[in-house]
Amino acid sequence: MGAASAYSPPEVPSLSAMGGEYDELNAEYTTAVTAWEEAEDDAGAHPSAAFWPRFAALSTNGNGEAKLWLVSNMRAAKVVKTENRKQELYSLFRDLTSEFNDENWFGGVLTNLAASLRVLGEESTLKFYDVVIAETIEDNNLAGALYFAGYIMKRSETETLHARGEAYLARIEKDLAKTTWIKEVQDLRAWEAVQVGQMAPNFDGKTIDGFEFDLAEYRGQVVLLDFYGFW
Repeated sequence: MGAASAYSPPEVPSLSAMGGEYDELNAEYTTAVTAWEEAEDDAGAHPSAAFWPRFAALSTNGNGEAKLWLVSNMRAAKVVKTENRKQELYSLFRDLTSEFNDENWFGGVLTNLAASLRVLGEESTLKFYDVVIAETIEDNNLAGALYFAGYIMKRSETETLHARGEAYLARIEKDLAKTTWIKEVQDLRAWEAVQVGQMAPNFDGKTIDGFEFDLAEYRGQVVLLDFYGFW
């Protein structure tokens, strides 16, 4: 790492000077973060705190990417009090899911919404996903909303929600298999198949002494598998 003097917190302009294009501001922010990460441990607060007012100004002017930046950096910036985080996130996600659900950067909204589940609560989180599902015309964003909502609902102990979640995932497999989210569904299916009480998926391999085997050959027997590796 470089010396602490290599980093100096960015100067925050007056309110009247705030604004500008998102790409330019984000590039400036990225440069500041790189310098902060390369500085010593006493470099000070994360740069997101200093940049927060500028992105907030863009957000107020209706810039969707700026709203997403606020969501993504709320925890690091530490400018929103803990007791106010839920309301702030709710307001931002309400705007993002209803106004920007067809944008090519909207995938970041979907993942951040999932990460905010504990703060927002299940009901609000699913409500926002359902807004996207009902309104977006962009297939990849639709599939992403179906995936996250389906995953959350399948974890529910409520039979109705569980069935609805399964229907959401099945919709991706049937109608949206060409989107990038089909891989996530396939991985989830594979994970579900190896839960306790489920039949183990078949695979072949080689033992430490070179013996090649097929797991299916041992069906009905007690099998102990010990995986190891060198890193």
